Amino acid sequence: MLEIRHGCASEYHKTIDFIDFVFSKGGEPHDFKTMYPNIYKETDESMHNLVNLWDGGELLASVLVYPRVLCVGGRKLKVHGIGSVASHPRFRGRGYMTMLLNHVNKEMKSEGVHLSNLGGSRSRYNHFGYEIAGSSYDTSLSGRCIKAVLPEYDGGGYTFSTFGYEDKDLVRKLMSIYSSKPLHYDYDYDDFFLRLVIPSENAAPVAVYSDNGQLLGYAAVSPRGEGNVCMREICLSDDALISDVLMSYAASHKCTLDLRFAEYQLKYVRKLADYSSDFSIVGNGMWEVFDWPEVIRALLKHKSEYTSLEKGRLVLDIENSGRYSVVFDGKSVSVELADDKPDFTFHGLSATRALLGAVPSVFFTSELDHPKTAIVKSWFPLPLAWLNTERV
Repeated sequence: MLEIRHGCASEYHKTIDFIDFVFSKGGEPHDFKTMYPNIYKETDESMHNLVNLWDGGELLASVLVYPRVLCVGGRKLKVHGIGSVASHPRFRGRGYMTMLLNHVNKEMKSEGVHLSNLGGSRSRYNHFGYEIAGSSYDTSLSGRCIKAVLPEYDGGGYTFSTFGYEDKDLVRKLMSIYSSKPLHYDYDYDDFFLRLVIPSENAAPVAVYSDNGQLLGYAAVSPRGEGNVCMREICLSDDALISDVLMSYAASHKCTLDLRFAEYQLKYVRKLADYSSDFSIVGNGMWEVFDWPEVIRALLKHKSEYTSLEKGRLVLDIENSGRYSVVFDGKSVSVELADDKPDFTFHGLSATRALLGAVPSVFFTSELDHPKTAIVKSWFPLPLAWLNTERV
């Protein structure tokens, strides 16, 4: 008889072997334990995040539902990441994964989850309420290009030192820097550190110091071969130093850095832009919004704290959610149910791309002569970003 239940530590090896097997059948060997050490741990708490479909003693399908709390704009959003969506190759086409994902969605709604994200095929996950959304800004920075423009520059001023899980005093100091940011996830010690490492890629974090030995923050780096390094995250006590620190790393390590920034970080990379490649805005996977009022309230307030926004009011009608009056008065954001005529109406999943996607103007094209266009251009996209260290 088919049974859906959360995992437990005693099922660890059988479950991990199952998802390794399913993903390795695609041609590339997978070892989830070393690829995602922060997510797949042999504990009841960690394994509870795996929701599995069993037929007696046989595992037929599995999906990860990884819970996080995003602290943003003074509010907390429950954000659950979906990963390792695995169905046994022999039993595909029988609707088992549809059954499992529908079950997971129902659970998330009942638990008050605000947002869920995943990576995958749009045509597949649209059926479960997920749509392309989020945005980040990608560029690269070459130490060689810096040297060509600044021949005397040697990358001095900062030092970088690899640290490990056992460096507890240092890690706690870095956690404190991270947690002081206006946008951060609420992590414990293990989750904070382990998200910075990828053993299968020899990816390890480095602490950043000034030349006089002052601890400034950290960077999560991942080698990509042939002098390329992915800078998966940079977090400094003083964000104004981001450009200088990244230039120092690229020059002193004689490498090219692949970089990704959230919108709120852009004001700190003006100096870097003089030496980097062009910036491109990219979507950040797929998102499902379960609680539109709280998501709009939190993200719009966050945006108002790093850029100037138009004051005003919009009435948004979002299918399967409700009609809301959204007001920004220059300081605070309110989102309340409304019954007056909507300024904009969104059918299906279009609200996700229009309000949270990388290019909202595409979805407001027919409304460019609308009297509230200035507000739309000022408020959207809401600043939703999925950075590389979050993994899932």
